[in-house]
Amino acid sequence: MAIATRRLVRLHYQALEAQAPTTRDIEPSGLYLSRHWHVVVYCRLRQSFRDFRLNRIQQLDLRAEVYPARPKTLQQYWADAAHRRPTEKVVLRY
Repeated sequence: MAIATRRLVRLHYQALEAQAPTTRDIEPSGLYLSRHWHVVVYCRLRQSFRDFRLNRIQQLDLRAEVYPARPKTLQQYWADAAHRRPTEKVVLRY
């Protein structure tokens, strides 16, 4: 619902390397599944796009504030993420 209505979300997130959870105000942009479900967000604390695993979110609250779309910045996030991952050659035969 937050993605569809572009509403701000406040969450408590337990990062793998952190001792205690952090509170973040995020602008969610999309969901995807790799080994785990992830949400891609603009994080106001870090002032950049981030990727959070859903199973590490301890609590979330949908806020009333509506945030603006950030399409160019999100496109750059996906391009940068693609360059960080190793490439793999795939051959498809029909």
